Amino acid sequence: MIRALRRRHRRVTLALAVCLPIALVTALASRPAEPLDDNAFADRSEPDRPASDRNTLDLGSSPGPNVSSTLWASERIVELTTRAAIDHPDVLVYWIPSAGSGAGSAALPADARLLGPLGGVGTRRFRLPPDGQLAGSRLILFSLGHGTRVTTIPLGERL
Repeated sequence: MIRALRRRHRRVTLALAVCLPIALVTALASRPAEPLDDNAFADRSEPDRPASDRNTLDLGSSPGPNVSSTLWASERIVELTTRAAIDHPDVLVYWIPSAGSGAGSAALPADARLLGPLGGVGTRRFRLPPDGQLAGSRLILFSLGHGTRVTTIPLGERL
């Protein structure tokens, strides 16, 4: 009885020794490529830009004096700088193409596009979608944990 179990165990072990590496290599080779998104969630170092292209945006007092923002209109990049932690959990940055979409509502409008998370202290850069106009568009800082807007930042009024 023991001899039969040992033979079976040896055969199964040899089969796994051959099949598992082949299965691993096949799985790694069949993975889809990483998406090439201009709106990567990681910070990037950006080249110096002319001061005439810089628009500092007023956030009001909603998230407090700990957040400032800058719009680089020619490159469609928004920089949000946090100097201290925001008092809302899981803050995400959304872009909406027009001021009328979902105005006054605590929920996100249907045409809101996710740009990325705003976490930690430091500067985060977000590339705005190329297909929309900046005039009349807005950024929404949305707390995923609370399910409400933290603040809305108008982009197009100062262009």
